[in-house]
Amino acid sequence: MKWLIMFGPVFEIVIYAFFSRYWSEDYKELKPIIVVQIVLYTFLITPLLLWGYYLKH
Repeated sequence: MKWLIMFGPVFEIVIYAFFSRYWSEDYKELKPIIVVQIVLYTFLITPLLLWGYYLKH
């Protein structure tokens, strides 16, 4: 489960980068939402998940 916490955001960033690269012309209004979601998830949720994981183990 530790690998999922560590690499989950990386997988998400890769998927969203692929999405925004190849379908950005069709979905221009989604690009800022994707960027904000990546930033929030990477810098807020991931440290909380890691902190909770290390407190329990």
